[in-house]
Amino acid sequence: MATTRKTAAAAERATAQARIDKPAANTVIRSKAPTVATALAAEQKRRLIEVAAYYIAERRGFAGGDAATDWLAAEAEIDTLMAKELISA
Repeated sequence: MATTRKTAAAAERATAQARIDKPAANTVIRSKAPTVATALAAEQKRRLIEVAAYYIAERRGFAGGDAATDWLAAEAEIDTLMAKELISA
């Protein structure tokens, strides 16, 4: 009889562990891969930064300066506008 209880207890533990390890049938497992909407938003933001960097260079007459510096300034400008919800990507 003691062996039967031990076997039943072991079976209960195994069943409980299986419930922990396996999601329920109705559980939706979401992928961590970027969605199309996320990819489009990232592309739109990149395009906004690209245009802003162009206008930064244009304001100084395209003389001197550095493309990377212009890009970083444009990125900061776009991030600020997005944070204030004045634009969205």
